[in-house]
Amino acid sequence: MNLTQSTVTTENHVSADDPFSVHRQDALLFSQDFADRHMQQRALDHGLTKEGSLTLSICRLQALHELGRESLGGKLTRAEFGALLSCFQGDIFSPADIDDMAGTLADDLGEEGESLLPSKLNALGDLERFALADLLEQSWYHQCDAKSPFDVAKGLGLTFA
Repeated sequence: MNLTQSTVTTENHVSADDPFSVHRQDALLFSQDFADRHMQQRALDHGLTKEGSLTLSICRLQALHELGRESLGGKLTRAEFGALLSCFQGDIFSPADIDDMAGTLADDLGEEGESLLPSKLNALGDLERFALADLLEQSWYHQCDAKSPFDVAKGLGLTFA
């Protein structure tokens, strides 16, 4: 593998007829550096193909998401999760977006921002914040089959306070 070339491309990962494709493309673009570093740091000489190595990484990521969801249990009310869904409607989070969730929410709440929710977000650990971002994405995009985003989140393991 040539480590001077980008190992992951953001091209053709977003539907061209998606009205929010620019936002999704931006999320991929701003995540590119992380993807490149991940692939450069993977030792591909241990008998696994690139795809096998990525599968192991995805399995570990899923385990981390599940741990993060479990850790989030009881920390957010249904109303707070609803406020987050309202603020981040259809967002796809880059790592930088996840780091700034509390700031974005505070901006969204504006003057009426008497809510303690931004402080709650700041108090979450990294694992919990990344799991929360994934839960928001999954809840927003999988609210099909007449499921509410709250039901989707609960189905993914989130318990509300």
